Amino acid sequence: MPKPKINLVNNKNNYNNLLDIVINSRKPIIVAHRGASNIAPENSIPAIDEAAKMGYWGVELDVCSSSDGVLYLLHDGTLHRTTNGHGLITRKSSHIIDRLIINNGPNISSYPNLRLPRLENALIECKKDKLTPIFDIKFLSNRDRDLNTFLRIVRKHGYERKLLVHSFNYKDLEYLRSKDKTIILMPMVNPNRIIYGYRYIKSFGATEVDCNINYLNKRLVQQAHKDGLKVFCWTIDTPMDLNKALHLGVDFIYSDTFYPVIYTKKDTQVEHMGLNTSGFSGKNLSYIFVDGILNTKQQLSNSKSNMDLKGNDLKIGKHKVDIIQFNNNKTNGKVITHKTAYYEVKSK
Repeated sequence: MPKPKINLVNNKNNYNNLLDIVINSRKPIIVAHRGASNIAPENSIPAIDEAAKMGYWGVELDVCSSSDGVLYLLHDGTLHRTTNGHGLITRKSSHIIDRLIINNGPNISSYPNLRLPRLENALIECKKDKLTPIFDIKFLSNRDRDLNTFLRIVRKHGYERKLLVHSFNYKDLEYLRSKDKTIILMPMVNPNRIIYGYRYIKSFGATEVDCNINYLNKRLVQQAHKDGLKVFCWTIDTPMDLNKALHLGVDFIYSDTFYPVIYTKKDTQVEHMGLNTSGFSGKNLSYIFVDGILNTKQQLSNSKSNMDLKGNDLKIGKHKVDIIQFNNNKTNGKVITHKTAYYEVKSK
């Protein structure tokens, strides 16, 4: 018997928070570089939210500080490329920065009066969206003061073991390490160099290699894995670089353009998708649809579950997943909870 379809058009107003999907498939895991920066302005709250909608595991976000020590998301040391401000962020007070408007980026007209987010607001958004943040420490006006502020915010939200920090500013990372042994810190290096290379990563006590794809080769990746290190590489935006990353066997890639994907071969029968089902009541059945077709129904609770992907679920292209709970468990009843997200399947 064919699986029943459901028309979701009339349910648009019943969408709850976005479904957080973790794809349990082959490496590498894709990190949204500066958030979903090809859909919304980089390093913005909408870029974080869009990354969650698209099913990313995590977001890479840049951190700078104002002259009075407030931490913001911003890639450049200067304000003019992405905002209506000018000059160095480290020489502007938070009173001035809080009034600036982000006026450049994808679909900017959809985000009027968009402000530079403070770090704490961005962390709260990642927490809400179940995204793993990777913070890149960029430009600070007072290193010790600002890094202690960073630690205070992270500890306030209990995120010491739930985020990663990477940077070219090795002294900043060394300072953080001296203050906190639990946060995952990743010096961004050329592992082939004698100074601040692979040896530095090992002596620093890092558990990851984080570098440009052009610095990597098969031997180095294999050595890193032998040494128990995960390999992160950036920034993967072309098919050629993606194919190289797949060939090398890296664990994580940063990308502006590639969505989270499931790679399949022609003989693939079943894959699995992990689902974060927080917010769902265990008293009601949850109906899981892929592209509007019922995949399964489960008694979910405020936890994690998974679903099998097979047949049309693994067709090449983008797919939409909806998890819906109905009143009295009847599909023609009122929608109680509805979350949605996306995944993409590509041939390998």
